[in-house]
Amino acid sequence: MPREERTRERQPAGQEMDDAATNQRRANHTRARQKAQAGAGAVGKVTRRGRLLFIGGRRVASLHNGWLRRNLRHEGELLFGDAIAFRAELLDLARIHAERGVCVRMPDGTVLTSAWRDWDAYAFEYGHRTYGRQRALPLARWHRPGERVAVQTSLWHGGVV
Repeated sequence: MPREERTRERQPAGQEMDDAATNQRRANHTRARQKAQAGAGAVGKVTRRGRLLFIGGRRVASLHNGWLRRNLRHEGELLFGDAIAFRAELLDLARIHAERGVCVRMPDGTVLTSAWRDWDAYAFEYGHRTYGRQRALPLARWHRPGERVAVQTSLWHGGVV
């Protein structure tokens, strides 16, 4: 390593490296992280083996009683802290085999469910640079089993409430 590059790396605190060096370091970190995630099976093709759904070699969800089921291990798995995201291919595959919708167990043990109509109406697309195209549903649109759900119905004469 040339002497100028070594001195640039050892700058005193409070002084920034030039943009090119910062961007290169960030790019290397991202590439290394993507390789590590790929090695852990976090990226790859969505496959189904029986009731279990896999991405790469990693089990990510299961199919049970008409639900796509997933357990979140920690709050960091939430998208922006207020939405639950799934890979788009995973949802497309699950829609065929799980007719009721999606069921998620939160880290605190709370169970949340959402029907496919909620995903169709309120989900948004999100492009993750490592995991690819995802669909996310805000936590406000999930339901707790046993909780009453307000439904807007039409009036007998054709009007809407």
